[in-house]
Amino acid sequence: MTLPLDPTPPEIRLDMLDFPTAWEIQRRGVTHTDPRCSAVRTDGAMLCDCGAVTAEWNRLVALAYDLDIFVTGKPAPQGSKRARPIYRGRGENRVFTGKVAQVESSKQGVDQWRADVRAEAQTAWAGRPPLDGAILAHFDFVRPRPLSTPKRRTPHATTRPDVSKLARSTEDALTSAGVYRDDSLIVDLRVTKRIAELDERTGCRIRIKAIP
Repeated sequence: MTLPLDPTPPEIRLDMLDFPTAWEIQRRGVTHTDPRCSAVRTDGAMLCDCGAVTAEWNRLVALAYDLDIFVTGKPAPQGSKRARPIYRGRGENRVFTGKVAQVESSKQGVDQWRADVRAEAQTAWAGRPPLDGAILAHFDFVRPRPLSTPKRRTPHATTRPDVSKLARSTEDALTSAGVYRDDSLIVDLRVTKRIAELDERTGCRIRIKAIP
């Protein structure tokens, strides 16, 4: 069956593959390669369970976003900046210059994380001009799994760092990577954080879309 030409039809949710979206994708037509698939055995009466719908949804999402990458690494927060006075001279001759330096309040790991995001984003962006209009941004952070986490279930990631600070470091890295002119252009920001499943890599899935 012919797939829709429009990569983002209104019935297709891009933020979540829920049941209505899955049924709509199947209705529009996907190729089921596994004869054991429920959709094949019931002539489309049952929802696909061979992975064809998920693969098609991922394809549509990739077409819909201007940037869709996963950055492997350890997401680190960027806290507020604090002012540090700049002095000239030493001892009794030490004199305040009237200038201050802006210093990160949470330094641990943030430089490496920003570098990881910048490198991955620059490669994927491939020299395109920065976006310069309203932007939708999705950040899905996968945090390291603590050794004390039960193997049979994964709890919510309710410990620090805050999602807002994780987003801040990632936003700045994308600005420096040339994906968009400034992070003030983001008008729709959706951020999640969760603990990695067993054997799952940590990092962040980053999706950026220009809003008409």
